[in-house]
Amino acid sequence: MTNFDWNPPEFEVPHRELRQPVAVNLFKWMVLGDRHVPGQHQAVEVQRAMSDAGAARCVDVRTWRGWFGETPRRARGTAIEALDSYAAAHLHPPRWNLDAVEPGEHFFGDLLDGGLLASLMQPIAMKQPRFALLRRALDYQPLSRIHLHLDAIESSALFDSKGVAPVQLVVATAATRVLELIHSRWSQRQGTVYSELTPDLESSEREADADEQMWIAQRFRGQRPDRLEARQPRVACPDWSLVDVESDIAPRNVYRLMLALAGDADFLVADRLHVWALDLVSAAVAMQALAQVEPCAVHHRRSRPELFYWRALASLFYSDEPDGAVVDAIAAAFDVNKTECTEAAIDSLFRARVSYRELLSKLYVDRRSLGSLVGMRSSGRLVVYCRPPLKKDHQI
Repeated sequence: MTNFDWNPPEFEVPHRELRQPVAVNLFKWMVLGDRHVPGQHQAVEVQRAMSDAGAARCVDVRTWRGWFGETPRRARGTAIEALDSYAAAHLHPPRWNLDAVEPGEHFFGDLLDGGLLASLMQPIAMKQPRFALLRRALDYQPLSRIHLHLDAIESSALFDSKGVAPVQLVVATAATRVLELIHSRWSQRQGTVYSELTPDLESSEREADADEQMWIAQRFRGQRPDRLEARQPRVACPDWSLVDVESDIAPRNVYRLMLALAGDADFLVADRLHVWALDLVSAAVAMQALAQVEPCAVHHRRSRPELFYWRALASLFYSDEPDGAVVDAIAAAFDVNKTECTEAAIDSLFRARVSYRELLSKLYVDRRSLGSLVGMRSSGRLVVYCRPPLKKDHQI
Protein backbone atom coordinates (compact mmCIF):
# COMPACT_ATOMS: atom_id res chain seq x y z
CA MET A 1 0.00 0.00 0.00
CA THR A 2 0.98 3.62 -0.38
CA ASN A 3 3.41 4.92 2.23
CA PHE A 4 3.69 8.60 3.08
CA ASP A 5 6.93 10.24 4.18
CA TRP A 6 6.26 13.25 6.40
CA ASN A 7 8.66 16.14 5.84
CA PRO A 8 7.12 19.52 6.81
CA PRO A 9 9.40 21.84 4.78
CA GLU A 10 8.57 19.97 1.57
CA PHE A 11 4.97 19.01 2.31
CA GLU A 12 2.98 19.30 -0.91
CA VAL A 13 -0.50 20.81 -0.85
CA PRO A 14 -2.57 19.29 -2.34
CA HIS A 15 -0.76 16.20 -1.07
CA ARG A 16 -0.77 14.20 -4.31
CA GLU A 17 1.04 11.28 -2.70
CA LEU A 18 -2.14 10.65 -0.72
CA ARG A 19 -4.80 12.13 -2.97
CA GLN A 20 -3.97 10.34 -6.22
CA PRO A 21 -4.15 6.76 -4.84
CA VAL A 22 -7.40 7.70 -3.10
CA ALA A 23 -8.90 9.18 -6.27
CA VAL A 24 -7.96 6.45 -8.75
CA ASN A 25 -8.87 3.60 -6.39
CA LEU A 26 -12.16 5.26 -5.48
CA PHE A 27 -13.01 5.62 -9.16
CA LYS A 28 -12.07 2.00 -9.89
CA TRP A 29 -14.17 0.85 -6.94
CA MET A 30 -17.14 2.78 -8.36
CA VAL A 31 -16.68 1.28 -11.81
CA LEU A 32 -15.84 -2.33 -10.93
CA GLY A 33 -17.59 -2.83 -7.59
CA ASP A 34 -16.68 -6.19 -6.06
CA ARG A 35 -14.16 -6.80 -8.84
CA HIS A 36 -12.06 -3.87 -7.63
CA VAL A 37 -8.63 -4.97 -6.40
CA PRO A 38 -7.04 -2.08 -4.44
CA GLY A 39 -3.68 -0.99 -5.82
CA GLN A 40 -3.97 -3.01 -9.05
CA HIS A 41 -4.51 -1.01 -12.23
CA GLN A 42 -7.02 -3.41 -13.87
CA ALA A 43 -6.81 -1.05 -16.85
CA VAL A 44 -8.52 -3.28 -19.41
CA GLU A 45 -11.42 -4.07 -17.07
CA VAL A 46 -11.88 -0.39 -16.22
CA GLN A 47 -11.92 0.69 -19.86
CA ARG A 48 -14.30 -2.11 -20.83
CA ALA A 49 -16.67 -1.29 -17.96
CA MET A 50 -16.67 2.41 -18.84
CA SER A 51 -17.39 1.61 -22.50
CA ASP A 52 -20.17 -0.81 -21.60
CA ALA A 53 -21.75 1.84 -19.37
CA GLY A 54 -21.84 4.28 -22.29
CA ALA A 55 -19.16 6.68 -21.03
CA ALA A 56 -18.59 9.51 -23.49
CA ARG A 57 -14.83 9.36 -22.88
CA CYS A 58 -12.54 6.63 -21.58
CA VAL A 59 -9.05 6.77 -20.15
CA ASP A 60 -6.35 5.35 -22.38
CA VAL A 61 -5.08 2.00 -21.07
CA ARG A 62 -1.45 3.11 -21.00
CA THR A 63 -2.36 6.30 -19.17
CA TRP A 64 -4.39 4.41 -16.59
CA ARG A 65 -1.60 1.89 -15.99
CA GLY A 66 0.82 4.74 -15.45
CA TRP A 67 -1.17 5.93 -12.43
CA PHE A 68 -0.30 2.77 -10.51
CA GLY A 69 2.92 1.16 -9.39
CA GLU A 70 5.85 2.24 -7.25
CA THR A 71 6.45 5.46 -9.19
CA PRO A 72 3.03 6.46 -10.55
CA ARG A 73 2.72 9.14 -13.18
CA ARG A 74 0.92 12.31 -12.24
CA ALA A 75 -2.73 12.19 -13.28
CA ARG A 76 -3.77 15.33 -15.11
CA GLY A 77 -5.69 17.02 -17.91
CA THR A 78 -8.19 15.31 -20.15
CA ALA A 79 -7.79 11.97 -18.37
CA ILE A 80 -9.15 13.46 -15.13
CA GLU A 81 -11.92 15.13 -17.11
CA ALA A 82 -12.91 11.68 -18.36
CA LEU A 83 -13.27 10.47 -14.76
CA ASP A 84 -15.40 13.48 -13.87
CA SER A 85 -17.54 13.00 -16.99
CA TYR A 86 -18.23 9.40 -16.03
CA ALA A 87 -19.00 10.33 -12.42
CA ALA A 88 -21.27 13.25 -13.35
CA ALA A 89 -23.31 11.00 -15.64
CA HIS A 90 -23.95 8.57 -12.75
CA LEU A 91 -23.16 5.63 -15.00
CA HIS A 92 -21.98 3.35 -12.21
CA PRO A 93 -24.60 1.13 -10.52
CA PRO A 94 -25.76 2.17 -7.04
CA ARG A 95 -23.56 0.88 -4.24
CA TRP A 96 -24.92 1.55 -0.78
CA ASN A 97 -21.44 1.94 0.76
CA LEU A 98 -20.75 4.80 -1.67
CA ASP A 99 -24.15 6.47 -1.56
CA ALA A 100 -22.92 9.35 0.61
CA VAL A 101 -20.08 10.14 -1.79
CA GLU A 102 -22.41 11.51 -4.49
CA PRO A 103 -19.84 12.15 -7.23
CA GLY A 104 -20.57 14.89 -9.71
CA GLU A 105 -18.92 17.50 -11.90
CA HIS A 106 -15.28 18.25 -10.95
CA PHE A 107 -15.43 15.57 -8.24
CA PHE A 108 -12.13 13.90 -9.11
CA GLY A 109 -10.47 17.09 -10.28
CA ASP A 110 -11.09 18.63 -6.85
CA LEU A 111 -10.13 15.41 -5.11
CA LEU A 112 -6.75 15.49 -6.84
CA ASP A 113 -5.88 19.18 -7.10
CA GLY A 114 -8.32 21.04 -4.89
CA GLY A 115 -9.16 21.04 -1.21
CA LEU A 116 -9.33 23.48 1.66
CA LEU A 117 -5.57 23.82 2.18
CA ALA A 118 -4.96 24.42 -1.53
CA SER A 119 -7.44 27.30 -1.39
CA LEU A 120 -6.04 28.80 1.79
CA MET A 121 -2.43 28.67 0.60
CA GLN A 122 -2.97 30.67 -2.57
CA PRO A 123 -0.92 33.89 -2.49
CA ILE A 124 -2.38 36.76 -0.47
CA ALA A 125 -1.23 40.28 -1.28
CA MET A 126 -1.58 41.80 2.19
CA LYS A 127 0.45 42.01 5.38
CA GLN A 128 -2.36 40.71 7.59
CA PRO A 129 -3.78 37.62 5.82
CA ARG A 130 -6.11 36.51 8.61
CA PHE A 131 -9.31 37.99 7.16
CA ALA A 132 -8.56 36.74 3.66
CA LEU A 133 -7.99 33.25 5.06
CA LEU A 134 -11.25 33.37 7.01
CA ARG A 135 -13.14 34.46 3.90
CA ARG A 136 -11.64 31.65 1.83
CA ALA A 137 -12.44 29.13 4.56
CA LEU A 138 -16.06 30.25 4.81
CA ASP A 139 -16.45 30.05 1.03
CA TYR A 140 -15.14 26.48 0.94
CA GLN A 141 -17.59 23.59 0.63
CA PRO A 142 -16.24 20.04 0.16
CA LEU A 143 -17.85 17.92 -2.54
CA SER A 144 -18.05 14.85 -0.30
CA ARG A 145 -17.13 13.55 3.13
CA ILE A 146 -14.04 11.96 1.55
CA HIS A 147 -12.91 15.40 0.35
CA LEU A 148 -13.47 16.71 3.88
CA HIS A 149 -11.48 13.84 5.36
CA LEU A 150 -8.50 14.66 3.15
CA ASP A 151 -8.81 18.30 4.23
CA ALA A 152 -8.59 17.23 7.87
CA ILE A 153 -5.55 15.04 7.16
CA GLU A 154 -3.72 17.84 5.33
CA SER A 155 -4.46 20.32 8.11
CA SER A 156 -2.74 17.99 10.56
CA ALA A 157 0.14 17.00 8.29
CA LEU A 158 0.99 20.62 7.52
CA PHE A 159 1.87 21.20 11.17
CA ASP A 160 5.24 22.95 11.36
CA SER A 161 7.22 21.94 14.42
CA LYS A 162 9.24 25.18 14.15
CA GLY A 163 6.11 27.19 14.83
CA VAL A 164 6.24 29.45 11.76
CA ALA A 165 3.38 31.89 12.29
CA PRO A 166 1.82 31.92 8.77
CA VAL A 167 1.72 28.12 8.68
CA GLN A 168 0.22 27.97 12.16
CA LEU A 169 -2.49 30.39 11.09
CA VAL A 170 -3.32 28.32 8.00
CA VAL A 171 -3.53 25.13 10.08
CA ALA A 172 -5.77 26.77 12.67
CA THR A 173 -8.06 28.21 9.99
CA ALA A 174 -8.31 24.91 8.10
CA ALA A 175 -8.90 22.77 11.21
CA THR A 176 -11.53 25.19 12.49
CA ARG A 177 -13.36 25.09 9.16
CA VAL A 178 -13.35 21.27 9.11
CA LEU A 179 -14.90 21.22 12.59
CA GLU A 180 -17.49 23.81 11.53
CA LEU A 181 -18.49 21.73 8.52
CA ILE A 182 -18.84 18.57 10.59
CA HIS A 183 -20.89 20.52 13.15
CA SER A 184 -23.21 21.76 10.39
CA ARG A 185 -23.78 18.13 9.42
CA TRP A 186 -24.25 16.54 12.85
CA SER A 187 -25.50 19.21 15.29
CA GLN A 188 -28.63 18.30 17.19
CA ARG A 189 -30.53 21.45 16.26
CA GLN A 190 -29.78 21.94 12.55
CA GLY A 191 -27.72 18.97 11.38
CA THR A 192 -28.12 18.29 7.65
CA VAL A 193 -26.79 14.74 7.60
CA TYR A 194 -29.84 13.12 9.16
CA SER A 195 -32.05 13.73 6.14
CA GLU A 196 -29.39 12.04 3.95
CA LEU A 197 -29.30 8.83 5.99
CA THR A 198 -31.54 5.80 5.70
CA PRO A 199 -34.66 6.20 7.89
CA ASP A 200 -35.33 3.68 10.66
CA LEU A 201 -38.00 1.62 8.92
CA GLU A 202 -36.12 1.40 5.63
CA SER A 203 -32.98 0.42 7.54
CA SER A 204 -34.88 -2.34 9.33
CA GLU A 205 -36.22 -3.64 6.02
CA ARG A 206 -32.75 -3.59 4.45
CA GLU A 207 -31.30 -5.64 7.33
CA ALA A 208 -34.22 -8.08 7.41
CA ASP A 209 -34.47 -11.29 5.44
CA ALA A 210 -37.28 -11.92 2.95
CA ASP A 211 -39.72 -13.36 5.54
CA GLU A 212 -39.13 -10.48 7.93
CA GLN A 213 -39.63 -7.94 5.15
CA MET A 214 -42.93 -9.56 4.24
CA TRP A 215 -44.00 -9.51 7.91
CA ILE A 216 -43.13 -5.80 8.23
CA ALA A 217 -45.10 -4.97 5.08
CA GLN A 218 -48.14 -7.00 6.16
CA ARG A 219 -48.07 -5.52 9.66
CA PHE A 220 -48.38 -1.94 8.44
CA ARG A 221 -50.28 -2.37 5.18
CA GLY A 222 -53.08 -4.16 6.95
CA GLN A 223 -54.03 -0.85 8.53
CA ARG A 224 -55.78 2.15 7.07
CA PRO A 225 -54.50 4.67 6.31
CA ASP A 226 -51.40 2.90 5.08
CA ARG A 227 -48.99 3.46 8.01
CA LEU A 228 -46.05 1.95 6.13
CA GLU A 229 -46.14 4.68 3.50
CA ALA A 230 -46.71 7.29 6.21
CA ARG A 231 -43.62 6.17 8.12
CA GLN A 232 -41.25 5.74 5.16
CA PRO A 233 -40.23 9.41 4.80
CA ARG A 234 -39.23 9.80 8.46
CA VAL A 235 -35.76 11.22 8.94
CA ALA A 236 -33.17 9.17 10.78
CA CYS A 237 -32.60 10.57 14.25
CA PRO A 238 -30.44 9.47 17.20
CA ASP A 239 -31.88 8.95 20.64
CA TRP A 240 -30.51 12.14 22.14
CA SER A 241 -31.10 10.88 25.69
CA LEU A 242 -28.46 8.23 25.00
CA VAL A 243 -26.09 10.71 23.37
CA ASP A 244 -26.37 13.05 26.37
CA VAL A 245 -24.43 16.11 25.24
CA GLU A 246 -25.63 19.69 25.25
CA SER A 247 -27.80 20.52 22.25
CA ASP A 248 -25.99 23.80 21.59
CA ILE A 249 -22.47 22.38 21.56
CA ALA A 250 -19.98 24.72 19.89
CA PRO A 251 -18.59 23.84 16.43
CA ARG A 252 -15.02 23.60 17.69
CA ASN A 253 -16.20 20.99 20.23
CA VAL A 254 -18.15 18.87 17.75
CA TYR A 255 -15.71 15.98 18.35
CA ARG A 256 -17.42 15.58 21.75
CA LEU A 257 -20.76 15.06 20.01
CA MET A 258 -19.25 12.64 17.50
CA LEU A 259 -17.80 10.51 20.31
CA ALA A 260 -21.02 10.59 22.33
CA LEU A 261 -23.07 9.40 19.34
CA ALA A 262 -21.41 6.01 19.83
CA GLY A 263 -23.81 5.49 22.72
CA ASP A 264 -26.78 5.00 20.35
CA ALA A 265 -25.90 1.66 18.78
CA ASP A 266 -29.39 1.27 17.26
CA PHE A 267 -28.90 4.46 15.26
CA LEU A 268 -25.44 3.51 13.98
CA VAL A 269 -26.34 0.85 11.43
CA ALA A 270 -25.69 0.40 7.69
CA ASP A 271 -24.91 3.70 5.92
CA ARG A 272 -25.26 5.65 9.17
CA LEU A 273 -22.34 3.77 10.70
CA HIS A 274 -20.08 4.38 7.69
CA VAL A 275 -20.90 8.08 7.37
CA TRP A 276 -20.47 8.64 11.13
CA ALA A 277 -17.24 6.66 11.30
CA LEU A 278 -15.50 8.75 8.64
CA ASP A 279 -16.72 12.07 10.07
CA LEU A 280 -15.71 10.90 13.56
CA VAL A 281 -12.12 10.39 12.41
CA SER A 282 -12.16 13.68 10.48
CA ALA A 283 -13.29 15.52 13.61
CA ALA A 284 -10.59 13.85 15.71
CA VAL A 285 -7.82 14.71 13.23
CA ALA A 286 -8.99 18.33 12.90
CA MET A 287 -9.28 18.62 16.69
CA GLN A 288 -5.69 17.58 17.29
CA ALA A 289 -4.46 19.77 14.41
CA LEU A 290 -6.10 22.78 16.07
CA ALA A 291 -4.84 21.81 19.52
CA GLN A 292 -1.24 21.58 18.42
CA VAL A 293 -1.11 25.13 17.04
CA GLU A 294 -3.06 26.91 19.79
CA PRO A 295 -1.29 28.35 22.82
CA CYS A 296 -1.48 26.32 26.01
CA ALA A 297 -4.57 27.39 27.93
CA VAL A 298 -4.39 24.84 30.72
CA HIS A 299 -3.04 25.56 34.18
CA HIS A 300 -2.69 23.83 37.52
CA ARG A 301 -0.61 21.00 36.10
CA ARG A 302 -3.43 19.38 34.17
CA SER A 303 -3.28 17.94 30.66
CA ARG A 304 -5.39 19.36 27.88
CA PRO A 305 -8.64 17.40 27.45
CA GLU A 306 -7.98 17.00 23.72
CA LEU A 307 -5.26 14.53 24.66
CA PHE A 308 -7.76 12.02 25.98
CA TYR A 309 -9.89 12.17 22.84
CA TRP A 310 -6.92 11.89 20.51
CA ARG A 311 -5.35 9.12 22.60
CA ALA A 312 -8.59 7.12 22.36
CA LEU A 313 -9.38 7.71 18.69
CA ALA A 314 -5.80 7.46 17.42
CA SER A 315 -5.30 4.16 19.23
CA LEU A 316 -8.65 2.91 17.93
CA PHE A 317 -8.22 3.79 14.25
CA TYR A 318 -4.48 3.89 13.59
CA SER A 319 -2.52 1.89 16.15
CA ASP A 320 -1.94 -1.82 16.76
CA GLU A 321 -2.46 -1.62 20.52
CA PRO A 322 -4.23 -4.49 22.31
CA ASP A 323 -7.99 -4.09 22.54
CA GLY A 324 -7.78 -3.80 26.32
CA ALA A 325 -5.56 -0.73 26.09
CA VAL A 326 -7.86 0.78 23.47
CA VAL A 327 -10.90 0.25 25.69
CA ASP A 328 -9.11 1.92 28.60
CA ALA A 329 -8.34 4.92 26.39
CA ILE A 330 -11.94 5.08 25.21
CA ALA A 331 -13.22 4.97 28.79
CA ALA A 332 -10.91 7.85 29.73
CA ALA A 333 -12.22 9.92 26.81
CA PHE A 334 -15.83 9.29 27.81
CA ASP A 335 -14.96 10.28 31.37
CA VAL A 336 -13.57 13.62 30.15
CA ASN A 337 -16.64 13.95 27.91
CA LYS A 338 -18.88 13.47 30.95
CA THR A 339 -20.92 10.87 29.08
CA GLU A 340 -21.47 7.24 29.98
CA CYS A 341 -19.11 4.69 28.47
CA THR A 342 -21.38 1.71 27.83
CA GLU A 343 -20.68 -1.63 26.19
CA ALA A 344 -22.89 -0.48 23.31
CA ALA A 345 -20.74 2.63 22.83
CA ILE A 346 -17.52 0.61 22.81
CA ASP A 347 -19.06 -1.84 20.34
CA SER A 348 -20.08 1.07 18.08
CA LEU A 349 -16.55 2.44 18.12
CA PHE A 350 -15.02 -0.91 17.26
CA ARG A 351 -17.51 -1.28 14.39
CA ALA A 352 -16.47 2.21 13.27
CA ARG A 353 -12.87 1.03 13.27
CA VAL A 354 -13.77 -1.86 10.97
CA SER A 355 -15.65 0.51 8.66
CA TYR A 356 -12.81 3.03 8.49
CA ARG A 357 -10.08 0.48 7.98
CA GLU A 358 -12.08 -1.24 5.25
CA LEU A 359 -12.45 2.11 3.50
CA LEU A 360 -8.70 2.75 3.71
CA SER A 361 -8.09 -0.72 2.29
CA LYS A 362 -10.43 -0.06 -0.65
CA LEU A 363 -8.62 3.22 -1.32
CA TYR A 364 -5.22 1.54 -1.05
CA VAL A 365 -4.06 3.71 1.86
CA ASP A 366 -1.70 2.24 4.44
CA ARG A 367 -3.21 2.78 7.89
CA ARG A 368 0.08 3.02 9.78
CA SER A 369 1.58 5.49 7.33
CA LEU A 370 -1.56 7.58 7.49
CA GLY A 371 -1.40 7.50 11.28
CA SER A 372 2.14 8.86 11.06
CA LEU A 373 0.96 11.59 8.73
CA VAL A 374 -1.81 12.82 11.05
CA GLY A 375 0.11 12.92 14.30
CA MET A 376 1.09 9.50 15.61
CA ARG A 377 4.73 10.36 14.88
CA SER A 378 4.79 12.33 18.15
CA SER A 379 2.06 10.72 20.19
CA GLY A 380 2.65 12.85 23.26
CA ARG A 381 2.80 16.30 21.77
CA LEU A 382 -0.71 17.17 22.96
CA VAL A 383 0.21 16.50 26.59
CA VAL A 384 1.11 20.01 27.71
CA TYR A 385 2.28 20.53 31.26
CA CYS A 386 2.14 24.17 32.35
CA ARG A 387 4.50 25.26 35.08
CA PRO A 388 3.93 28.33 37.27
CA PRO A 389 4.67 31.77 35.75
CA LEU A 390 8.24 32.73 34.85
CA LYS A 391 9.13 29.14 34.03
CA LYS A 392 9.01 27.59 30.59
CA ASP A 393 6.20 25.23 29.66
CA HIS A 394 7.30 21.62 29.44
CA GLN A 395 5.99 19.58 26.55
CA ILE A 396 6.12 15.87 27.16
